[in-house]
Amino acid sequence: MVDDVTGDPLEGVIIVAQWELVHEVIPMLVNQRNGDTLKIIEVVSDKEGKYFIPGWGPLLRPLFFHLEERDPSIVFFKSEYYPQGTSNEIRSQYSRNSVRTSQINGETIRLRKFTGQPQQYVVRQGRLSYTLEKKGTLEEYASDVRNLQINLNWDKENGDWRNYPRMILALGQERERLKAAGLAIVRIQRPSSLYGGKEVVDQFLKEYEN
Repeated sequence: MVDDVTGDPLEGVIIVAQWELVHEVIPMLVNQRNGDTLKIIEVVSDKEGKYFIPGWGPLLRPLFFHLEERDPSIVFFKSEYYPQGTSNEIRSQYSRNSVRTSQINGETIRLRKFTGQPQQYVVRQGRLSYTLEKKGTLEEYASDVRNLQINLNWDKENGDWRNYPRMILALGQERERLKAAGLAIVRIQRPSSLYGGKEVVDQFLKEYEN
């Protein structure tokens, strides 16, 4: 993980990898995403900007579910940097291979810092690249953070959120930072909005605070 402009290593980037299942509503014909996951792993980059997502398994997938390009999907977050997410390329036919890998394995991920000014920069994901244009407003930045929550299936009514406690704390702190910076409407969801409610979430997060 490096700063996209300076190239300096980024310590403390929170990374969440999700292997997201697809429900075979009609096997081999009609598929549907419900935010169900086979596995979720959270890691943090070190002082050299390096991170490691360990291998896992074997783990049986549920009947009538399979993995497609989100095998895994990965999101990256560090305060004051635009969030970034990636997944594998969409396949014409899904694979039933038992071994899964990410197309960004071994690549350097570059995050662009929020400056409050318009920016244009290139994001590379595996063999693909595209250009992002940012207006540089707090509202736009907060919307990107909210989209990260959506990618994490934040509103899902299950306990998957227990797999990424550091991300929850960081996003809660970011919400408060943006409020203090003068953002009138912050659409980033509070940790207390997670399934189970404030008391359950607060109790679980205690050991991860500080």
